[in-house]
Amino acid sequence: QYWGRWRANTSARCQWGGTERSRGGVTRRMVHVSQMRRKIEVLRGRLATVSKFRLKDKPRKKAAVLIPICSVNGIPSILYNVRSKSLPTHGGEVSFPGGSREKGDKDEVHTALREAYEEMGLNRDRVEVIGQLEEVPSKHGLGVTPVVGVISGDIDLTEDPLINPSSKEIEVNFTVPIVDLFDDSHWKLDSFGRFGKFPRYVRAREPIWGMTAYLTKRILAEIEEVEIGLRGKGFKPKSKL
Repeated sequence: QYWGRWRANTSARCQWGGTERSRGGVTRRMVHVSQMRRKIEVLRGRLATVSKFRLKDKPRKKAAVLIPICSVNGIPSILYNVRSKSLPTHGGEVSFPGGSREKGDKDEVHTALREAYEEMGLNRDRVEVIGQLEEVPSKHGLGVTPVVGVISGDIDLTEDPLINPSSKEIEVNFTVPIVDLFDDSHWKLDSFGRFGKFPRYVRAREPIWGMTAYLTKRILAEIEEVEIGLRGKGFKPKSKL
């Protein structure tokens, strides 16, 4: 199995898959999965240092989402949901699988994996959890823990029997290559008055905005730091979060 490689338009020039332009046109350079595994393990170590942060003002309810990193035709990507338009909250919006912590859930990881199975049919045995991002507040007063997981194998959403979205909750699933998510020209900033400006990704099947866009930016920042560490650049990238 092979994973693609990219040269992204960032200070770290991340190499997690995609194409590289040469004089003769666009060529694809592939990197063996063992090199991708090294990056995943470094990312796991980074996430271990950020996952301990919790909100000072403890919310009454806890929730968790899964940020699923996957391989599509050998290209590292992130998997998203489009929520059903019939849902009472966030209908028709792009999201990561997730929801409120239930009584039987052991922890936030359990919540995220349970919700991923209920929403997408994604079996927890197929997800390698590599860490968590810091807890973030939702506009509904929830404390949301982002759980980062890697889906095993190469996926094809049109044929993969292990990814079957719930017709009641999810309209469709789609993926975006990580190289495309790193392209600044694909992002816009929306202004919300006194609340400030928030990122919106405009080149996907549906616009990615709100908390989903913020969490996408957060995991991209961690991936960029992994590349800086492995390449020994010794500098910090300019954050656009």
